[in-house]
Amino acid sequence: MNPFNHGWTPDSVWPRIQQQVESWCDPSLPDFVPQDKRVAVFDLDGTLWCEKPGINELAFWRSELTNALTLPQHQQHHPSISSLVNSVQPASQHDNPVLLAEQYASLFRRVFSDITVEAYQLKVKTWLSETRHPRFQVSYQQLFYTPMLALMDYLRRHNFRCVINSGSTTAFVQAWCQPWLAINEEDVIGSQIGLFDEPHSFVINIGPEKVKQLKAKFAIKPLMAFGNTLGDAEQLHYVLEGDDRAIACCIHHDDSNREYSYAFDPLFKLELKTRLQRVDIVSIRDHWCEIFAFENPVKKERIPFAI
Repeated sequence: MNPFNHGWTPDSVWPRIQQQVESWCDPSLPDFVPQDKRVAVFDLDGTLWCEKPGINELAFWRSELTNALTLPQHQQHHPSISSLVNSVQPASQHDNPVLLAEQYASLFRRVFSDITVEAYQLKVKTWLSETRHPRFQVSYQQLFYTPMLALMDYLRRHNFRCVINSGSTTAFVQAWCQPWLAINEEDVIGSQIGLFDEPHSFVINIGPEKVKQLKAKFAIKPLMAFGNTLGDAEQLHYVLEGDDRAIACCIHHDDSNREYSYAFDPLFKLELKTRLQRVDIVSIRDHWCEIFAFENPVKKERIPFAI
């Protein structure tokens, strides 16, 4: 990655991140943190890649179920598939996305009950690399945010362990996290739909569940956290609580021309004004001169990306 093409503007949180990271990594300074305690945690949807017009994993499930309507071996499920696909609103307009996810996951599990982890993850990678996004007309694989990829690259160069803690399922993210993001499978935490185990438990990894699973898997509290919705509030608070050096950032989607524009949930706005006052707001419109690698960058001043 071109070290001067990372997409952050000078008035963004980037200079503060860089200053604090350098402090954590300098053994001569009081803020020094040993390598094995340097952890940064990232939400996925809307934080590392585009989540509109609907959550990408839901789009994948919908596509696979729709394709199953053409396959005779799934004929007994055709009525259920047609009923779900034709009756529900798009994910971006649904009043209860968690309920929608449960509906899709439950039906997907029944239709593809004999699928292996390997076959499932191959389906995921193939779909993401071959299916075009309805607005941008590029593969979903190309929808990662350039500034966030650069940030993770920068942190890894400073011996940080980057962890994904997502509302998407663990199996979905593990299918591509290593080749596409250089994140090991064991550094992924996600929802569980019980596709490959009994008794097919369904756990949505948002809100307090994110903190619960993070604590269960990692004994070390992260130094940095990145999110974009109310579902990330507990994790942002957990990282900031009791550590004045910790950094937490929230991505604000406010650029309808280059990406999408949608407001924070009212409850999340309240959180940002109260216990999450220390969270840095990252405006896509004002703080990212480049969003995707395939776009023409906006003519904004860039800052050096020191290694």
